[in-house]
Amino acid sequence: MITIYWGVSTRDVPEGIRAEAPISILQKLFHERIPKDLAMEVNYNRCPAIVNELTNLYGMKSYYDYTIKFEEGGVSSPDYDQEFYNKHFLIRSLKGNLFEFYMDIIFFTEDASLEMSLLPAYLEDNNIVNSTIMLPAKIDIGKYFRGLQIAFHMKQKCNELNFNRKEICCYIKFHTKKKLQFKQFLYTSEIYEIVRLMTAAKNNKYDYMNLEYYYNIFYRFNFKKKILKIIKENLCKEVDK
Repeated sequence: MITIYWGVSTRDVPEGIRAEAPISILQKLFHERIPKDLAMEVNYNRCPAIVNELTNLYGMKSYYDYTIKFEEGGVSSPDYDQEFYNKHFLIRSLKGNLFEFYMDIIFFTEDASLEMSLLPAYLEDNNIVNSTIMLPAKIDIGKYFRGLQIAFHMKQKCNELNFNRKEICCYIKFHTKKKLQFKQFLYTSEIYEIVRLMTAAKNNKYDYMNLEYYYNIFYRFNFKKKILKIIKENLCKEVDK
């Protein structure tokens, strides 16, 4: 069994405290997509190829109801205020149709190495999935500690993006067949400071370093031991689902 610690940076986005735990897509698919009277006919669970692919694939819901409008004159939102917009949304290239939305959810493990992919929610049917081309990414959460940023292009003729707290907006894939247990932690100012230092390592340089470069910095400063100590001191209580 592998323990996955997860939390949300609430320094700039305090609403992240209402983030819901990861949702097993395998269980969701079996329980929600298959009517009981069709269980023998629509039997995903009897196909090992499907089960293997969906093992340790999880969905994350948005913790906001938030609309973003894409128009010829630029990008705007009718919800909340400009400060909220600035903290959560980034235009990487208006001409290149590339944008980012900050979830700031972090996953971490004591294991020496565990690769995790951020993926589009390709089995869902909602506005986020139907309106965007989300870019996948992969990091080793045993060697690095950073928040998730959803990078995406808007699809043609789509000019509105709706984040909904009831809907899954992205998938997380843990590349292991071992069973997982999730433990939530409170993201403290001490953790924030370590993340700030790691983020600064990417600033003001002309070349693009590979992930091993950042893994080595993380290892050299013994950040893993420091972060795990803080996490274990700030674990949330488990509640009945």
